[in-house]
Amino acid sequence: MQRTASPAEVVTLSDVRAAQVLLDREARTWFRPFFGRPSTVADAARALGRPANSVLYRVRAWQRLGLLTVAHEDRRRGRVIRHYRSAADHFFIPQALTPARDLTELLRMINAPYLELSYASQVAVAQRLSTEWGVQFAHWGEVVGATGPGQIWQADAASQQVLLDHFCFPQLDHQDALRFQTELLTLLGRYGQGTGNTTYICHLSLVALTK
Repeated sequence: MQRTASPAEVVTLSDVRAAQVLLDREARTWFRPFFGRPSTVADAARALGRPANSVLYRVRAWQRLGLLTVAHEDRRRGRVIRHYRSAADHFFIPQALTPARDLTELLRMINAPYLELSYASQVAVAQRLSTEWGVQFAHWGEVVGATGPGQIWQADAASQQVLLDHFCFPQLDHQDALRFQTELLTLLGRYGQGTGNTTYICHLSLVALTK
């Protein structure tokens, strides 16, 4: 068995073609079996449910771009079996290699797929709860979701439904905001490693409003 050097922990990309691979959702799906762990082409093809030749074509392209390396080689019945692995545990892509023209576009590019997934999942649950959804302008000055006139949706224990999409605007001093952030992260850590039979999507965002 031949072994190569361990991959770097973080690699900064300088080739826009390599960046395009990792920025493309479909390409990342093909790349995932090799990310952070060795895999043969055959094993990756089985995991992806795709032809081995299609995986091999991409593996060779990723090697040329420096995204993949040979972790080790085995000999089986006189054949060399290569185990490929990502060339790093993390890849840093400078904004200049992305389509984003500024930081606002970069954040939208990063978050958009997850927001769309969240919206689609919320719609699926909401449609099971009611066919009469609308919006209601509440007396406290917000537009909120409602299942009918005066029927503002409340995600609480009484509803027995998991459907939460909530914005709030607390007025905090800096130390309280830090404590709030710590408590949110503690909750996320407590429940984020769950092993239940349903996957949920949760998005946390906390930042001081710009003046």
